[in-house]
Amino acid sequence: MQESKLLGTLIPSSPDFLPIVNEMRRKYQLPEVSPDDDPITEVFLDGEPVALEDFRKQIKNLVEDTTDHLPPDMSKIFTQARTFLGKPLDAPWLDLIPEKDREAIKEFYKLTQSMGEFIVNILDQFDSGIANMLYVYLLTGETDELPKDWISKVFPMSSGGERMIIAMASQVVDPEYIVQEFRKQCAKEFTIHHPKVTPLMVSTAYYMRLQRQAKPWNHIVEEYIERNHIQLPMQRNSQRYAEIWRRCEQRLKKRMQRCETVLSLLVEDKKTTKNVP
Repeated sequence: MQESKLLGTLIPSSPDFLPIVNEMRRKYQLPEVSPDDDPITEVFLDGEPVALEDFRKQIKNLVEDTTDHLPPDMSKIFTQARTFLGKPLDAPWLDLIPEKDREAIKEFYKLTQSMGEFIVNILDQFDSGIANMLYVYLLTGETDELPKDWISKVFPMSSGGERMIIAMASQVVDPEYIVQEFRKQCAKEFTIHHPKVTPLMVSTAYYMRLQRQAKPWNHIVEEYIERNHIQLPMQRNSQRYAEIWRRCEQRLKKRMQRCETVLSLLVEDKKTTKNVP
């Protein structure tokens, strides 16, 4: 993704992280190096060697202390979120709420924790990734592209036992890229064959609803005839009337059966499918 390469090249000069680069160079008396120069392989502080892993950890600490790369409101939310992640909901006022509502609040709290944990983990990975990029840049002058997950992400999650796909994108991501990633994830999580829902199927859903509401079958067929402006002979006991009626009935049956098949593929729930008379 070209956007990742562009932003990755500029990260060391970002107003948020350039002070870290300058501070580390000043503290450890590091020269500026370019990708064509020999990399720095040893770091010293006051004449004493410093382990490169300790050097990297110091960079990471500085990145974590830099909250300017997040909007203030978001930074506050995530700081507070870290205090309750993994903890059960323990509030005295819960006992004053009816049990049904109390359980619903607990389930919502679990869902919020799940989503919060996911986002906080992303931020932790972001800080660690930025630190690694600055670490490599200080020692080699090389820059790397931003991980694609930092500017967009498509991921599966469960809610109430139902699988769903969530797509997140920042303003810099190419919409076509996120669409392609979304399609790939859908194909992976759900059926590869996704039946197309046509306008005819949408109109058929009305008759399916009547059937689910236990309306008489003759009433459903009459609704079909009326809504489609089908002309019937005046004499209901005529052969022509019966022929048109049967033709409409068979046509409606086929439409409903096709729609039921598509619906069962979409929701993967055969239990709700009823047979058309």
